[in-house]
Amino acid sequence: MVERFQRFDRTKQKHTNKKGHEYETSEASIKSLNLPKPIAAYFAADRGDGEAVSQCFTDNAVVKDEGHTYKGRAAIKEWKNGCLGKV
Repeated sequence: MVERFQRFDRTKQKHTNKKGHEYETSEASIKSLNLPKPIAAYFAADRGDGEAVSQCFTDNAVVKDEGHTYKGRAAIKEWKNGCLGKV
């Protein structure tokens, strides 16, 4: 089964005016994606906290991120909560 999910994109374009000066414009758009339910559930949970994200995984799931390995829901929850402060 597939669910619709919206993605926000911003594109930039460079232009040159008649006097030869360069300038940049940006355009925002929202694109709809059709994602399988488990993937859509993950992206929806990713807006929340580590508990919500960890519930998208099985009890024995493994996440590898930035050279680290996180095994099981408790470790995944801790990993996600640690990521919340990162940009």
